[in-house]
Amino acid sequence: MLTAAERSQVLTIPTNEVDLGSRYTLSEADMSLIRQRSGDANRLGFAVQLCLLRRPGIALADDTDVPLEIVAWLASRLAVSVEAWTGYGDREQTRQDHAKELRICLGMSAFGIEDFRRLVKYVSDVAVQTDKGLLLVESARDFLRARKVALPGIGVLERVCAQSLTKANQRIYATLCEQLSLGHRQHLDGRLLRRPESSLTEIGSPCRPRCCSDLPRSQWPTRSSSPGWDPTAPSTTATSQRRPIWQGSWPGPRRSGRCRSPRDREHEHEQEDTAAETPGFDCSPKVRGSAGMGDSHSERLTDPPPESG
Repeated sequence: MLTAAERSQVLTIPTNEVDLGSRYTLSEADMSLIRQRSGDANRLGFAVQLCLLRRPGIALADDTDVPLEIVAWLASRLAVSVEAWTGYGDREQTRQDHAKELRICLGMSAFGIEDFRRLVKYVSDVAVQTDKGLLLVESARDFLRARKVALPGIGVLERVCAQSLTKANQRIYATLCEQLSLGHRQHLDGRLLRRPESSLTEIGSPCRPRCCSDLPRSQWPTRSSSPGWDPTAPSTTATSQRRPIWQGSWPGPRRSGRCRSPRDREHEHEQEDTAAETPGFDCSPKVRGSAGMGDSHSERLTDPPPESG
């Protein structure tokens, strides 16, 4: 649900000197607790777990990506070698004991199956309003922090949000369908069936005319079946009846002398197609005349000039 940049944004571990000093400065009580560990590796590992539980609130796991900057910064405060970090966690039990002791000191609890279920229920309420993965994960993180529960890995948070989003969609669909009658549901289900003459459903098929609701697409009326269509008419072809407006009395706005954009020409062609498919419309070409001027204007153009004197 998240990109790599969003994952690092949710559980950000600072790496610069200023942020490390402002977030992870160890108090005297912290130093006293750390010194009770035996060995440089255990003291350094205990300090790293302490800092991670405080900010961003995650428990140290095998797949936790701990930046080397925080390890080096804590090693300098504890006066131990950075290489001691590689020896921490050789015994899994030691790391778990440290984590349990730190949770008790900080008043936190481990993330369990009950927390998972409560978190899914909470995030599903948020998912009804948004389906943004980053917002859902951040809401889950803040929910656990407010209850002082150690955050699991980012993968667990993403699984929580995925389940919550599924539950939210089911609630939305149920809300939309509860007002539908049985006839409405059967009609909508029927539109999902494939049509016999194609592999498309009613929803995926082009819109058919209202007069053709009971006819297959092969019997829909075409230009060639429209009254007045003449394939032998001058300046026309059997595949297209589009002609300039000045060659016939097509209904629509009068063509001006300005330069028309492609959108204007497309709109004029649509008007021509609509007029050509109108029953009883005369598609025969008019050699003379102008759109919107009528037959009287054509007659005036064809009248012979008056005799002189």
